[in-house]
Amino acid sequence: MLNKRLSYYSRMQLILLCMFLFIPTVTQAQTSLTQKSTLKTIAYLESSTYWEYTRIYLETLAKLKELGLQDQLSFPADLYISQDKKASKEDLRKEAAALMANPRVDLILSMGTAATSALLLENNNTTPIIAFAVSDPIGMGFIDQETGKAAPNLTIHYIKNQWNILFRTLSSALSVKKLGIMYNDTQEGRTYSNVTAAREVGREQGFTLIEYPYIDAEESTESCTRGIDALIKAGIDTFYVPSLNGFDWDNKDPRPLIKKLHSHGVKTFAQEGSLQVKHGILMGLALTNTQSLARFYAYKIGEKLQLLPPKNLTNDTIKTPTFTINLVAAKTLNLDFPLSLLVATDEIFDDTLPEVKPIITDY
Repeated sequence: MLNKRLSYYSRMQLILLCMFLFIPTVTQAQTSLTQKSTLKTIAYLESSTYWEYTRIYLETLAKLKELGLQDQLSFPADLYISQDKKASKEDLRKEAAALMANPRVDLILSMGTAATSALLLENNNTTPIIAFAVSDPIGMGFIDQETGKAAPNLTIHYIKNQWNILFRTLSSALSVKKLGIMYNDTQEGRTYSNVTAAREVGREQGFTLIEYPYIDAEESTESCTRGIDALIKAGIDTFYVPSLNGFDWDNKDPRPLIKKLHSHGVKTFAQEGSLQVKHGILMGLALTNTQSLARFYAYKIGEKLQLLPPKNLTNDTIKTPTFTINLVAAKTLNLDFPLSLLVATDEIFDDTLPEVKPIITDY
């Protein structure tokens, strides 16, 4: 089967958490059938498993509980759809179309760029879509660049020019001359690696961008290894660690890839911030705080289902950047960061110390 519904080991954690958060107690189970019928049914669609997806999903479930919504929501197992990594776009669109046509579904959680694209192609313009983890909604055409408008039933979090900000920080902090970047050469693949922003900032800041566009559709570890070898051979001094399955901590340990880069003197900068840096990448910048972002999503779910009053979340703490450095990686690369940079850092990891206590914990 192309679709794997709750069949991955990591999905067992989701089942257990969903049971804890959303299964009624014995007392609650004795409520009337009328009350049960008012439960709002939420579907979930993702193109494939990815550690970042799991993380934000679990956080959002926890925030829904904090908002007191758990007894008003239903997350049926048969509407939790996670596709196999080898599934085609057509298969994903079929699942999206089925969800859009399903009268049981009150709201759809769309995890990632590919799932959101499929849902918008099959959009009924009525069923609310809450889109998570979309790398470049403007580049994908989900949001109009001039007006900022999107489909009427789409909710998506977006920070204007966020990837340009990230690459400017990368360039300044690491004195980049030749930046390596790799991706699958499709519209979605380019957005996962933020190629457009890298090109723009490269021209602006004066560094050379060396691209490897030959990552396979599965973004496998083997393909990523070939890409890293080619980029090292091309003389890069810095590598941008993108949102690829080859760097998925739930899939296969990516530390050998990181060690290979560092052993050749290549500095590393993570798109996804703290967790990647904690496990060995030199530096990262997360422009959104996971917990505050989860609060944003959870409140929007309640709002779209008319369980919470409308609320302007523009000034909520969803724009809380976290700049992170791994000092062990810095020592491996013989880097000595200036005190001014260390003072400006939100999290510093150094596992040679007896105990590591980052300033902000967000994982």
